[in-house]
Amino acid sequence: MAKVKAERAAERKAEARDKAAQLIADAEAEQVRLIKEAKAQAAEIKKHAGVRYGRPPGRNDVSRRNGAPSARSDGAPTSRAQCRDGVRPCPWVGCAYHLYFTVAVKSDRRSVHFGKEPWEIPETCVLDLGERGGMTLDEVGNVLGLTRERVRQIQEKALDVIRARKLISEEAFL
Repeated sequence: MAKVKAERAAERKAEARDKAAQLIADAEAEQVRLIKEAKAQAAEIKKHAGVRYGRPPGRNDVSRRNGAPSARSDGAPTSRAQCRDGVRPCPWVGCAYHLYFTVAVKSDRRSVHFGKEPWEIPETCVLDLGERGGMTLDEVGNVLGLTRERVRQIQEKALDVIRARKLISEEAFL
């Protein structure tokens, strides 16, 4: 009788081990599927956005920032005058002024509004915000998805750079 109980216990243990191995294999397969899906979505965003990952903006991107028109075959606006009264939220995610992608050339960092599609973010154009005028730290934080304190830190760092380069006289800060 004890031998039968031991055999049943061993069978149950083997079944549990097999079931656990199957669950682990299923979880790993699901993880691989999710990673492939995320990579495909990222490739789709990259394709439609016209953003070149891993490199600083090219000549066309810089010339658009300076207001010079660039040759765009996709119909995207090439000047502020063309996009001022355009559709909002702005569909041109690859534009240098769009807030969906943030590109810091010096550190080569890219950040995306994670979990949101371009049409789901409340503000899409930095030029619209600039024309609107001054904003509080809370308002800027809400637009960029940052805390008020982080916005203050970034502002202070930018002001330090401006002061160091003497782009503005010291009286402007008083």
